[in-house]
Amino acid sequence: MTITFGRAHQLGSVAAGCALVVVSVLDLFGSVLTNPFDLTSILIHGYLILLSALLVLCLLTRSKWLLELFGFLRFLAGSGALLLMCATLALKMYGLPGQLVAIASMAWGGLGIVAHCLQAKGAPRNEPLLAGPS
Repeated sequence: MTITFGRAHQLGSVAAGCALVVVSVLDLFGSVLTNPFDLTSILIHGYLILLSALLVLCLLTRSKWLLELFGFLRFLAGSGALLLMCATLALKMYGLPGQLVAIASMAWGGLGIVAHCLQAKGAPRNEPLLAGPS
């Protein structure tokens, strides 16, 4: 079984998305314990958790419903852009480990956008990692 760049990018995007969810949940607990009335922080953490989980779910499943609603995630540039946006939200979360996760995720998302732009005609589509019945 050969691993194509698209499949490798998906594996990296799933790993980065899961890491962003973990960092956000850890920082959310710390934030709620220190300042439970900071609604802005709670909303940003919730937004980041939902978007990162959406990215992971779309890359792992073959859900027609999700891909109809979020069709941009079929492409390397789409999943890279969402990963880049989620990573920018996570830059100030959970200290140095959070910053390292965010920087690595930003680099991985940027790599997806660049790879999409360098591809030949016929835009590359993301194949779901778990190939089940569609």
